[in-house]
Amino acid sequence: MDFLLRIAIALLVLIVAGFSWASARKILGPWHRLPLDFALAMLTATYTFGCGILYLFQIEYLHRFYGNGAFLPTRTSFTLILALAALPYLVVPWSTVVIAGFGRAGLPARIARAQALPPIRYDSLIIASLIILIGSGLILAPVLPTLASNALGDLFSITSAASLYTQRQLVFQNVTFLQGGIVYSVLPSLAAVILFWPGRWVFLSRVSGIALAVFATLMNLGMFQIGPTLSFFLTCTFCYFATRGGKVRTLAVAVVTSMVLIILTLYSTIKVTGNQLSQIELFLMRLPIPLPYLIQMASEKPNVDSEFISLPHELGEYMFPELRSAQRFVAMPQPAYIDAWFTYHPVISLAVLVLIGGMIVWFGNRLALSGFGSGGRNSRLILWASVAAPTLYYAFQVDIFALFTSAYSVTFVILPAIGILIVNRMMEEAVPAEMHQTSGLNRD
Repeated sequence: MDFLLRIAIALLVLIVAGFSWASARKILGPWHRLPLDFALAMLTATYTFGCGILYLFQIEYLHRFYGNGAFLPTRTSFTLILALAALPYLVVPWSTVVIAGFGRAGLPARIARAQALPPIRYDSLIIASLIILIGSGLILAPVLPTLASNALGDLFSITSAASLYTQRQLVFQNVTFLQGGIVYSVLPSLAAVILFWPGRWVFLSRVSGIALAVFATLMNLGMFQIGPTLSFFLTCTFCYFATRGGKVRTLAVAVVTSMVLIILTLYSTIKVTGNQLSQIELFLMRLPIPLPYLIQMASEKPNVDSEFISLPHELGEYMFPELRSAQRFVAMPQPAYIDAWFTYHPVISLAVLVLIGGMIVWFGNRLALSGFGSGGRNSRLILWASVAAPTLYYAFQVDIFALFTSAYSVTFVILPAIGILIVNRMMEEAVPAEMHQTSGLNRD
């Protein structure tokens, strides 16, 4: 009887959340709907679905997932888990609607002015890409042999999650923050830009983009990370739909689904656990599974010292205290709004969700100004799409400060786009475009 009641409550929450999302997107323009749908779809796949499973099956599921590998919390609230899972669907869509409404009147004039801008030169893409690649190569040179060896050899010798974490820790001791940012964010972002660059030199762009994507994937696997590879694929998916005005095609959805399954299969080969869970289940539950422990840990924290220094690491040590004594670490990251809820205050959590709504509006405006819906002929559309996708993906994967300061942050992701725009501006001032009409390199 209790289980049937939980199903009924979960369905009611699902209907309310879905109605909120659908109602808000009807008000928004297509350039705002795409980033909103992308952000909430990523949240649904990586967090909300798992929270629903926890609410329905509760302690029994925790035992199934961890077995004897972790203690079972006795003072947690699965009702709170369901409420927290539904919160973004009530706040983010309507925050997006309200914030988008402030600039709606002047947007058509801004779009008209933006469309009058000259196209980005192809030689600007080449020069900026070479500068970024040469600089990245020099910075990565000390660790390049190690990462290549890890990706091509040591990676597939891993037999357990414990050995995976040990290998990661060894890599992190030798890789600097800047090197991590290049591997996780700069190279994948640049690969997506080159891969989807429009214009006359499409074949050259596709080949170069694929080659860089393969190299970036190898470097990420050399860091014993599969997450950035998934983020890169999602970025490519976002870029594809952005160039088509957000229109969804059945074939494209089938290809995306197949590629996600392939990536998750690879994920399962390098993150083996002893409980025989499928790779899809591991992926769906990796973020929500610590939430019951987090609720209990927060209830045990003294009120006079309510802020956590590093919630992911403290939560990892709380769940697996034996790791502290063994001087090993494991982080249990949570979405930005969950981190803010338990680290600071529920009001701060709501502010984070409103901020995410603001980011959706900002990126949506950039897409609109870059010719969204015009067939993807404006290369500026790809520049901003390559920044929007990983930013909105990680907004529901890491805390809000890490979103702007970590190796996964927008600070690194935006570097290729900013670099290309700066080089293009310098090229325009040095050599006006009309002096190169006989060359195809100045066209995007």
